[in-house]
Amino acid sequence: MILVSVGRAVRLKNTGELGVINGVLDSETVSVYLNESGMSIAVAIEDLETPGQSQEKPGTGAFLEEHIPTETNVAIQFSDAGEGINLVFHPRVSDEGRSMDLHLMNTEAFDCSFTVAYFKKSRIIYKKHGVLKALSSIFIETFERDNLSLNPSFEYELRRIIGDGTGESRTGTLKPKPKTFFKNQKKTLSFPQDIFVFKLSDVLPEKHIHSNKKEKLPVKQSEKKVVRQTSRVASPMEIASFSREIDIHIESLRNDHAQMDSYEIFNHQIQQVEKYISKAIRLGVDRVYIIHGKGTGRLKKAVHRILEDNPHVRSYNAGYLQKYGVGGATEVIF
Repeated sequence: MILVSVGRAVRLKNTGELGVINGVLDSETVSVYLNESGMSIAVAIEDLETPGQSQEKPGTGAFLEEHIPTETNVAIQFSDAGEGINLVFHPRVSDEGRSMDLHLMNTEAFDCSFTVAYFKKSRIIYKKHGVLKALSSIFIETFERDNLSLNPSFEYELRRIIGDGTGESRTGTLKPKPKTFFKNQKKTLSFPQDIFVFKLSDVLPEKHIHSNKKEKLPVKQSEKKVVRQTSRVASPMEIASFSREIDIHIESLRNDHAQMDSYEIFNHQIQQVEKYISKAIRLGVDRVYIIHGKGTGRLKKAVHRILEDNPHVRSYNAGYLQKYGVGGATEVIF
């Protein structure tokens, strides 16, 4: 019987359709996302097999190229595996770690597109591509530990997703070696066993690249000329009742936050910031304060990206603010 794990590529024995496991329904049934139809169905585990299990092996020079559905992204915890985009090897307990599930893990606050090509003895075996969501991991393929002695390498290309487009690509090659591979062992919250983590990239370039010097400045230097557009005239009562600050710590936004995973929390926080900024602009408010806290800095970076992209924002200040101290809040001027 096939080993069940969310994100694993499978084929239906009866129809030959290819898909990916995107949920476990019970001990005998899983949910499978079908690549061709784009829908999920319930399938008995005994009716699944590994792609290529009953097919002829590809000839010399042939390789598997596959798009991995976005639906197979799995949310991770904020504190997992360090920052950036990482290639993660997750040993299987069932065979004492002789085989490992290979995942891409994104601990950043943005989505990115990816292409990963696997080579063994300088011959390409497969190429996988898709979208890796913010604060998520996605299953790539199974990796046999014995392959470490066969000069394996992974070529990759990553791009930050910005609106309808992408930022500049970041490419590279990872060549794990037997002598150093096991030095990359880490404990995380998202995987029950220790994993082996290899960083591919820190924060990916944005379409409009700023120098590091400018990014470190707490106040945005260039101001934008703003033409205010409002869909309706705000009443004096509505303006008076509008709070000039918003606290986006999740406990201040939702009473049921304990039921939410880290990906849902982050998305909700960003949505609230966008709604708040839009309302402030509509009401004609001259400045507001967004309380995001210090923490890891990811939430603060995401807030600042929203402000950078909004033409109504003239400037913002993330430095010392008398009421909020240093770094815990951002003053926004319209």
